[in-house]
Amino acid sequence: MNRSALNRFIAIAVLLVVTVVAMIVAKPRIGTAKEQAKTQSADTATDPAVVTEHQDETETPDTEETEKTDDEAENDYILKETDAASSEYLDRIVFIGDRTIGNIEYCPIPELPRISQQVWSLDENASVSKAIVADTFLHPVWMENVSFITAIKDIAPPYAILTFGSYSDGEGYTRDSLIKAYSEFIGHLISASPNTQIIIQSILPVGKGCPIVSSEQIAERNEWLKDFCKQNHIYYLDTYSALVNEEGYLRIDFYDPDNIYSGIQNYTMNYAGYSQMIYYVRTHVHPSYVPQTPDTSE
Repeated sequence: MNRSALNRFIAIAVLLVVTVVAMIVAKPRIGTAKEQAKTQSADTATDPAVVTEHQDETETPDTEETEKTDDEAENDYILKETDAASSEYLDRIVFIGDRTIGNIEYCPIPELPRISQQVWSLDENASVSKAIVADTFLHPVWMENVSFITAIKDIAPPYAILTFGSYSDGEGYTRDSLIKAYSEFIGHLISASPNTQIIIQSILPVGKGCPIVSSEQIAERNEWLKDFCKQNHIYYLDTYSALVNEEGYLRIDFYDPDNIYSGIQNYTMNYAGYSQMIYYVRTHVHPSYVPQTPDTSE
């Protein structure tokens, strides 16, 4: 064996010896690390405090974020207070409902000079479901009784505020029946006039002692409507909150309990009440509304 080959052999042998020694020294350490890992894993799995602490650290931020998002979404569908719009905004609206909203026609409200053309109502205290099939809405131009579908298809107003009271069909009054009726009514409205923006106004309050409905029932049904608006991305006009007293009844200055209507005490609003309602409409404008700017070009 020449000298060069011998040197290579010696170098390889030394490398092998060093490697074997290193493995022998490291083996106990590796075993110890594995045992420590097993012990820590067992302790973590059996210690409730560790699990709870870990879950709290990872889940609490997510829960708080979800609650914050829900809180923000809770009011997205309720029309917010705005600067008072001009009568130009009101002029784009039609009010559709039963006699509760129809009575506004007897109130000379300056902001609604075309009130007879903007209020489409039934003469009777009809439910929403009856309004779908009724043909007794007075057409604002033809001055003939038609269905609301015919009228809205012909006029196609930019905005429609729906205001129906708490009248049922004599088959009871439930959340499901109200939501179903509103869903069908709005479905027909959208089919007839797809560009009309829909606003659902709260059921209007009545005076204390009204035999038809109580303040608790109206408050409950308004919550149903709020939830319906939220689920269907329809704007809700909470006029109710601006008209009631601390008991949930119509404020005394907004109705006259001695007023007699068709031989029955009238528990609905007077001129002051409807004026307040219109003011609320003006100060809670639909977000899609863009005021028309006057043409200043020569």
